[in-house]
Amino acid sequence: MPVRFLRIIARCEDDLDYPIYIDAPVDEAGMIVTKGWLFGCMGKSLGDRLNPFIGRLDKDEPSPRFPFLLDFGTDFADADRFYWTNLILKRVRKGEQFTIRMPSEGEESGFGEFIYEMRDLIDIVLQQPIDGI
Repeated sequence: MPVRFLRIIARCEDDLDYPIYIDAPVDEAGMIVTKGWLFGCMGKSLGDRLNPFIGRLDKDEPSPRFPFLLDFGTDFADADRFYWTNLILKRVRKGEQFTIRMPSEGEESGFGEFIYEMRDLIDIVLQQPIDGI
């Protein structure tokens, strides 16, 4: 099965200046291959708020709704370190939406759910934008 390595650039309507960048292997059906870790960062590319993370399947507390975990590392307090997402359940294509569940002070549960839309796809090997798989 051929795999392409893509950079997914997604934005949330609630904060367009705070995108997420994910480098992921994607199969010919447009699904992210989850056999290994994914790498990415979230935040403003110009400024002091670019936060790298490792993405992996959540094996500790798996959820059918949010099976994938974004781990921002030990520089973050435990309450802010982990975000969950359903990204791996979605096809990689422009316009596709996915949800990230993250700590949020404004929410009663302590977590908020934010919808991100895949805006740009870049073939990492070819260093070229693409429209689809």
